[in-house]
Amino acid sequence: MKKDTIQVPASKATAERLKHAALTIFTEFGYEGTSMSDIAKAVQIKTPSIYAHFKSKEQLFLELCADVIAEEGMKFEELMQQSQGRPVLERLREVYDFFTDFPHLTVGQWFLKRMMLMPPKHLQQQFRVDFLEHEQRVDAIVGALFLEGQQAGIFPQRDVENMIAVFYTLLDGLLVANQIYEQSVFSSHKQTVWEMLEKDWTTA
Repeated sequence: MKKDTIQVPASKATAERLKHAALTIFTEFGYEGTSMSDIAKAVQIKTPSIYAHFKSKEQLFLELCADVIAEEGMKFEELMQQSQGRPVLERLREVYDFFTDFPHLTVGQWFLKRMMLMPPKHLQQQFRVDFLEHEQRVDAIVGALFLEGQQAGIFPQRDVENMIAVFYTLLDGLLVANQIYEQSVFSSHKQTVWEMLEKDWTTA
């Protein structure tokens, strides 16, 4: 993809069009590989005009981070609401698939994945603060599922924080594996990891 071939909806307000273009270019080329002039060209405005909407590339980037984290949180909470009443292992599988369904991620979700792995160094701390707030909300939901499984006698009594840590570590590993392997190989690995998790969770 070339930076000057980004498709931006003409019907959106200028600030939203800038965000749309920036999200795609940041995701494709990274923070350091994106300039304000790249974003301006994609929206077909002059570079100085961007500063009427965003005072700096840093501000634009951090606003995008906040937007995509909020979007991710909303999608996750909707999934959990829709799955209420289902068996705990089914709900945990939905959580697992939500974070590993890489072929169907939105641009915003890919942006978030990329920045989790390679945030700009000078904005790393702020990104971590914003992301950890989101992660704490996810922790609460996943932890509640583990507790529900323990109370129902499906899972043995274990430290829930340790269960969450193992779960996240495997999700992070699958994110890297997705970048390395062909989709068929990755799908096989993903299923194997799930089966191992399920066996570990349900074995005393």
